[in-house]
Amino acid sequence: MRLNKIVFLYFISLFFSYHALAQQKKLLLRDVLRVVEGRHVVSFTFLDEHIEGLLIEDPSDSLSLSEVVFDLQQKTGLIFTQLDQRFITISKPAALYITICGVLV
Repeated sequence: MRLNKIVFLYFISLFFSYHALAQQKKLLLRDVLRVVEGRHVVSFTFLDEHIEGLLIEDPSDSLSLSEVVFDLQQKTGLIFTQLDQRFITISKPAALYITICGVLV
């Protein structure tokens, strides 16, 4: 009987943890940037191909602008550079590899 209770509790905890994870929706980075622009009165500048198709979770409303930028940088791998208090640029990091073309004999 005790084993049945443990198994039951285990499955209930799995269900609730899955349910909690399912509630965290991922949004397009472009949409998240629009929300952040409205919250913190800033403007992001970027190339469309740098952010195209990136999905992330919406940062918390309680975070400061610098914390949001740090969070976005960690989640996307992109480089966020604050030019002044109002403008932030987004770019891809430089490639860490070199393409070499040749023929092997």
